[in-house]
Amino acid sequence: MWKRSRHPNYACEILMWWSVGLASFFALDMRLPLLAGAAANTVLFLFVSVPLAYKRQSRKPGFDEYKKQTRML
Repeated sequence: MWKRSRHPNYACEILMWWSVGLASFFALDMRLPLLAGAAANTVLFLFVSVPLAYKRQSRKPGFDEYKKQTRML
């Protein structure tokens, strides 16, 4: 998985929470606030967790090449 995605664990967790959020949304009269958790989770991963991980990983040799060849999610 790491060959195809730099963050497969984040991708799967985002997918899981969107699945839970969408299932709740459609099962409970389409209440928009039910999607807030999935949206917050996605924003935190994309704008907090991933950039922090890149700061640590950028010190390793070859990371820039790996980053160019591999999708983020």
